Amino acid sequence: MLDVLDFVKPVPYATYYRESEAADYFGVEIKTIRRVLGRHWDEFESDGAKVVVHFKTKRKQYYLTRRAMKRLAMFLKSPVARNVMDAFIQIATR
Repeated sequence: MLDVLDFVKPVPYATYYRESEAADYFGVEIKTIRRVLGRHWDEFESDGAKVVVHFKTKRKQYYLTRRAMKRLAMFLKSPVARNVMDAFIQIATR
C-alpha cells in the first residue's frame, strides 16, 4: 500500500526522520519545524517522536516517525503539506 507521504513526494523509508529531513521534505525552514514541534509536542510525542538533548551544548534534536510527519503536515502551510492533507482527504472520502 502506498503511503500518503510517498503519494505526494517520495521520502526514503526510515524509522525516524530528523527535523532537517522534515524541513527538506515540506520545503520549510528548520526553525518553522522546531516552532511547531515546541507548540504541539504532546501530540507529536504520542505519535512516537523523540527529542534528544546533547549533554554539552544542550541543543535539542527532534526525531519524527512517519506518523509524526503526517501530523506535521496538518500544522504547516507549505505546498507539500497542503498536498499531503489533500491526499488524506481524498483517501478519507473514497
